[in-house]
Amino acid sequence: MKHQLVLYHYEGCGPCRRVKDTLKELNLDIAWRDIHRSETALNELLTVGKLQQVPCLFIDGRPMYESADIIRWLRSNYGQAA
Repeated sequence: MKHQLVLYHYEGCGPCRRVKDTLKELNLDIAWRDIHRSETALNELLTVGKLQQVPCLFIDGRPMYESADIIRWLRSNYGQAA
């Protein structure tokens, strides 16, 4: 099943880097929104997610926080076993 995925992040964020590495490993090309470079991205994150916490993966418009949870979800939905 295809999901609409958007990753909210910023450069220099270690947990964000782990999620980005997983996205590259799984060959997933998704939308990325840098909350330090885009006020619009920050406002989207705060409006929907209510927290200024990254990484945050929006899955079909619903936020998921914590890099380990995001990576687990990505692997279970897009990994080889999926």
